Amino acid sequence: MQHRPSYYSTSSLTRFILCLVLVIPILVSLTGCLDQLGDRSPTGPDSGLGALPNYAQEEGTSTVVEVNGQEHEIHFIISPWGVFPYEYWIYAEINEQLGVGKEPGIDQVPVSLGDVVFTFSDLPDEVTEVVAAIKDKPSDGEEAEDEEIEGDQYTEIGRYAVENGGVQIAVAREHLIAYFGDTHYSVWFKVIGGENGEGIDRGSLLTMNGSLADGQGVSLTLSVETAFGTEGSSQPAAGGGPATVFFQGFETDTSGWEPYNGSVTQTASGTGGITSAAGGFHAVLGSPANGGPFTRFGGYHDTWPEGGFTASLDIYLDTGWAAGEGFDYSVAANGSDGNHQRDFIFHVTKDTSTGDLLVGGSNNSNFTPREDLENINHYVVSSSGWYTFQHVFYDNGGSLAVDLNLLDSSGTVLFTETRSTAADTIPGEVGGNRYGWFTFIDVSGGIAIDNTSLAGSW
Repeated sequence: MQHRPSYYSTSSLTRFILCLVLVIPILVSLTGCLDQLGDRSPTGPDSGLGALPNYAQEEGTSTVVEVNGQEHEIHFIISPWGVFPYEYWIYAEINEQLGVGKEPGIDQVPVSLGDVVFTFSDLPDEVTEVVAAIKDKPSDGEEAEDEEIEGDQYTEIGRYAVENGGVQIAVAREHLIAYFGDTHYSVWFKVIGGENGEGIDRGSLLTMNGSLADGQGVSLTLSVETAFGTEGSSQPAAGGGPATVFFQGFETDTSGWEPYNGSVTQTASGTGGITSAAGGFHAVLGSPANGGPFTRFGGYHDTWPEGGFTASLDIYLDTGWAAGEGFDYSVAANGSDGNHQRDFIFHVTKDTSTGDLLVGGSNNSNFTPREDLENINHYVVSSSGWYTFQHVFYDNGGSLAVDLNLLDSSGTVLFTETRSTAADTIPGEVGGNRYGWFTFIDVSGGIAIDNTSLAGSW
């Protein structure tokens, strides 16, 4: 009789079938786990943390960049409620994929950006402050709380005052990678304001700006329905008002500024001992004898906006400038006919007779440092640092009035020169903004500027 090999015996076959019955479900389960975890985004549709309502490849925004000769796609995601239902918080994420047009979470690679600057604009008037925070990782074996971000569940990066409906927040890479690691930059924002803690929704914009290692800039903008309330220990901040229609913080380029007879150079924070007013970059303007750099604030307006308009620029003032050095900075009003109406000029001079660094204001420039500022309304700058030069254009009984305000880095108004001419009637004669212009810069090595903005309800 021919015998089957022993491994075909009934008992062996039974054991083999039993093994399959036990092992196959385990393999299927393991395969499912590996497929689910794999290299999926921790905030992707299949993640255990829950899907974002506007995952980048669905309702977010993306851009294609070249990294080491390969195409990568960088995605920017925001959610008014975050991955978890955090009241009043906005979750922002940046992630990156190798290749273009792939499914969410596939071929994730470390984000190629360094530090990132987030800019809120068109915030409601009631918003006074934005808080930036990173989510704390739960302890080993502890599940993340899905209630609120409070107590020891998050760490504040900082609180930032809102001015003219906007604010710029620089977030370091070390903070962005703290929760998910370097493949998913993440940060949480809370906007604070309103009355009686009631949340108010209104479309605002959130823009992220970063740079690749080769200097290529990346900028993406999304609309966010901003939920906010009075929660938090904030105090009303200086500013508020109409929407920001132009902003240049020099994080990616110098667009919007023209050199004319001078120069405009994007400059890294710390260069020459000057830390940027915000973010990782500012601009340095060269020193022309006359006809310095200027901006059109994104374009001239020949109509008067309801509530007026405000132009703002941060300038670094150095008390160590040589005697007789200085500059003039003008913001001009446009006429309702589209032509130039009038200049409103800040004068800054290291006064020869007093030895003080002085700031004054008028409607004319002589294209040379004024040596008589001590004889008119003026301010003595006693310490080097960033100062905000603000032009507030408003309707004063039917005629244009302009407050030339000098503010320190905390937003405190140090000096005001108000200029008004009865002939500048609104809306008959006066339209909107024209240029911001350094009529001359007579400072060795030039001057540093940052955070150019124009706000108005056009």
